[in-house]
Amino acid sequence: MWFHNPYYVDIEQIMATSRDYKELAYVFKAWRDATGKKMKDLYPQFVELGNKAAVANREMFLHILLLTLFCLSLFCIYWEFVELNNLGDLWLLGYEAEDFRDQMTTLWNDVSELYYKLYAYVRFKLADVYPDQIKGDSEPLPAHIFG
Repeated sequence: MWFHNPYYVDIEQIMATSRDYKELAYVFKAWRDATGKKMKDLYPQFVELGNKAAVANREMFLHILLLTLFCLSLFCIYWEFVELNNLGDLWLLGYEAEDFRDQMTTLWNDVSELYYKLYAYVRFKLADVYPDQIKGDSEPLPAHIFG
């Protein structure tokens, strides 16, 4: 925070430095309760509006590009292949590869073994810090201990 307030509890500082499992759990839950529950019911509306914006932005995107591109004929050929049906399509538009999703699937297949080994190592090390809370390898790691 840009000013000093002795009554202000710096959640970021607690999450970054505390190793008290119960304190981290309490702060994380309090933060989630204060923010997440208020936004939860708005998320479907966010997705619906995002999908509408993606379709509407196709036209805006067309006008912006028409102003900036010197070669309208090449743009029109390209534009015939652009299809925005939802917010995900709009987000993926920034990537140049047409087979971006396939590339990401291939990439995940290449790195997933390493990911799972790293996850197991992190679990092993966290069990040293939180021996009473981290047991076995079947349960997800609690988010609050990652700061």
